[in-house]
Amino acid sequence: MEDNKPEVGGYGDEWASIIITGANSGLGYECAKSLLKGDWGSKEKRWYVIFACRDEGRTNEAIERIHKEIGKENMKGIARYMNCDLGSLASVRAFAKAVEDELATEPPRIPQLKALVLNAGLHIVNGTQFTQDGYDYTTILFHILT
Repeated sequence: MEDNKPEVGGYGDEWASIIITGANSGLGYECAKSLLKGDWGSKEKRWYVIFACRDEGRTNEAIERIHKEIGKENMKGIARYMNCDLGSLASVRAFAKAVEDELATEPPRIPQLKALVLNAGLHIVNGTQFTQDGYDYTTILFHILT
């Protein structure tokens, strides 16, 4: 979903990347939409918004919703899904490595990383639930990974 990607040759100084966890709903979604709408930074600023989420289908639906709400022709950046399940340390490490690899190419495949919005949250109703790594979800999301 990189319809606004610049021509070959890399990204100029007007571009910056931002990673938003939980960008497919709630505050993360609204933050991503605001950036892609051009509400932040100078008029020339373009954001490469990485939606760091675990559910590709829900995330792509959220990106499409933003395209419809703003209008693809009015987008001031690029929205991109990258898998990151915060309930799995292996997934978080793989995500970090993927971002690092994209930044390490010449020219970089994504603009320089300028910001993180560590927004992901969770609401557990019945008892304690554990990740595949053996941590309870509340501890890993709100203490270990932030």
